[in-house]
Amino acid sequence: MRRRGVLAMGAVLVLAACGGGDDDASSGSSGDGDSAAVVTCEVLTADVVGDALGTDVIAETMTTPSGGTDPVGCSYTSDSGDLRVLATARFGEKYYGGIDSPARTDPVAIDGLGDEAFADDGMVTFLSGEWTGSVSSSAGNVPDDDLEAVARALESKLP
Repeated sequence: MRRRGVLAMGAVLVLAACGGGDDDASSGSSGDGDSAAVVTCEVLTADVVGDALGTDVIAETMTTPSGGTDPVGCSYTSDSGDLRVLATARFGEKYYGGIDSPARTDPVAIDGLGDEAFADDGMVTFLSGEWTGSVSSSAGNVPDDDLEAVARALESKLP
């Protein structure tokens, strides 16, 4: 029994060191007291994204405007640097926005991805349970079909 307590304490310390603090934006939690969090670069590896895009990519945790790390977002950049895809996973339906949002330019519904999903202006956004995911192209004009493939891979990794 004592060994289990030591292992549990070790797990708590590892989680605390990995950003399990009070800052909801950096931990990926909904801010509603729910402790659900996903570190996007850990669940959606560079190999998985590279396979979906047909090229080798390097994964890098995104940063916040203040320069800190934002584990809910991951940037995937090709070795040549001419292609870049951003992926985020946030716990909370409040991040979804929906296909009918006035901010959409020309949304197209996507069937079979989460509970709801759409592509719009170089971005695929989906709602899966209480998780909101998005995948967008920030360089290289990645086709929506490839972004959708990455979004499907991300959705399959969510709890």
